Amino acid sequence: MSQHITCQTVTVGQSEYCSITQCPDCRMYHLHIGPLSLRLREEVFENICGALSSIYKEHYGHKEHSNMSMHSH
Repeated sequence: MSQHITCQTVTVGQSEYCSITQCPDCRMYHLHIGPLSLRLREEVFENICGALSSIYKEHYGHKEHSNMSMHSH
């Protein structure tokens, strides 16, 4: 019979719509978005973060300054 060890996670990031926890023992990341939770190896998590960051900067980064000035009125 196989033993299952439950991860003891710590929160490493949190926002209004998502949170990220990590297990210091197995180094897995747990990405929680609303009712969806993903358990990711460290290299997969880092790759997803890099991809999302690049996509955001490419498509929305240039609008940040104009959006901020519109919201300040």
